[in-house]
Amino acid sequence: LPNSIETIGDYAFDYCTGLTSINIPDSVTQIGEGAFANCTGLTSITISDSVERIDSYAFDGCTNLTSMVVGADNEYYTSRDSSENECNCIMTKDGKTLIYACKNTIIPNGVDTISNQAFYGCTGLTSITIPDGVTEIGMSVFYGCTGLTSITIPDSVTTIGGWVFSGCTGLTSITVRATTPPTITYSSFDDTNNCPIYVPSASVNAYKNANEWSYYYASRIQAIA
Repeated sequence: LPNSIETIGDYAFDYCTGLTSINIPDSVTQIGEGAFANCTGLTSITISDSVERIDSYAFDGCTNLTSMVVGADNEYYTSRDSSENECNCIMTKDGKTLIYACKNTIIPNGVDTISNQAFYGCTGLTSITIPDGVTEIGMSVFYGCTGLTSITIPDSVTTIGGWVFSGCTGLTSITVRATTPPTITYSSFDDTNNCPIYVPSASVNAYKNANEWSYYYASRIQAIA
């Protein structure tokens, strides 16, 4: 990409499956909606220090991404934890919101929000640790992550968005450690192989009687052994 470019437009490289890596030049300040969506050949991306805005769906469906690096001097985004370790993701500069991730992402301590569609379509993701301190899991975060076989949601989580695990057909168990049922939607656990949802034994009845949980998922709720 030439150094004269300031904006990568909406869906500029959508379905460019032959693209394997991209370095964003220092002139770019904005990456548009869906700019690199469905670039299945893309394995690495480097976000320059100049990027100020990354729009929705920018990397959706990039199933083979293994490296996401943000320039150390970027004022808006980071890919490093508080110890300056690379985490293979894109976060807000304060490290509190995970925006985009890949199959090699390590969610660092300090993250409290996982943004909508952060792992969307990441079929190569086989396991992930959601650290204590995360309070919100956004909409469609793990949508289409067919390689996931189990997931544990820590007791700090209070909100789970819609369609979070839709298409996670490989799931065999979901564990939710919160004693108070998190707020969910009717679709939060749709299309998850009808696997059991394990919750603290003292909270089984609370989950089975909670809004949305009671109507859509009560038959799947079981006590953590």
